[in-house]
Amino acid sequence: MSSDNAPHSTVQKKSGGLLHFLENALSLFLMLLMAVGLVAITATWRNTTIEFIGNDRMRITQNEWWGVANSESLYRSTPAGWVVIRPNSDEVPVALQPIKIND
Repeated sequence: MSSDNAPHSTVQKKSGGLLHFLENALSLFLMLLMAVGLVAITATWRNTTIEFIGNDRMRITQNEWWGVANSESLYRSTPAGWVVIRPNSDEVPVALQPIKIND
């Protein structure tokens, strides 16, 4: 009688320590790459809110880094053009303000 119905034993090869080391090193590298990518994405995150207050005022609030750093500017419309209202209540024409250009 032949033993064709007998289960075949499978022989598993043990892979070397070098293969495990390379797998772990590649996994660690990919995790670090993802972490660096998340930091790079959140470093440039910005949210700007524009609110119209009454007929002649506008407030612009800019939040960076998920609300940790924020800046608020208040503008007022005049017959001569827009003016920015500084924290000490001085009104300076927007046309006289320096412009910051972002690439």
